Amino acid sequence: MQKKIPHASHVAAGLSRFITVMKKVDSEYNNFQSILDRFDNIDDVIYEMRDKIENFLLNKSVLSEVRTLSSSAKGDTEMLLTELKAVNSTLNQNRGNSVDALVNSTQNLMKNIDLLHDQIERTSS
Repeated sequence: MQKKIPHASHVAAGLSRFITVMKKVDSEYNNFQSILDRFDNIDDVIYEMRDKIENFLLNKSVLSEVRTLSSSAKGDTEMLLTELKAVNSTLNQNRGNSVDALVNSTQNLMKNIDLLHDQIERTSS
């Protein structure tokens, strides 16, 4: 056949490569279509839940309550921190082995309360 049609084997090899590439393109298209279908499903879920999501996230009274509670918690942490500083100061004046351990524990607690206070302050502003 090669004598009858010049370059037949070369053309056949090219067509074979083209068919292989097209099969990969088809496979990738199907994968892409599957991804798009999943996005459509997500859009449907979000659309159906839109009102609930908006009410939950954007409800002004809920946000106001969160700010009020955060503000209250901020005041509580400030008061607790002040009391712990007073305890720490008193313990520093009466040093002993057990007192040293208590001082270290109190300082760690104060550090954690400071972190909590900072986080609460972010949510209350």
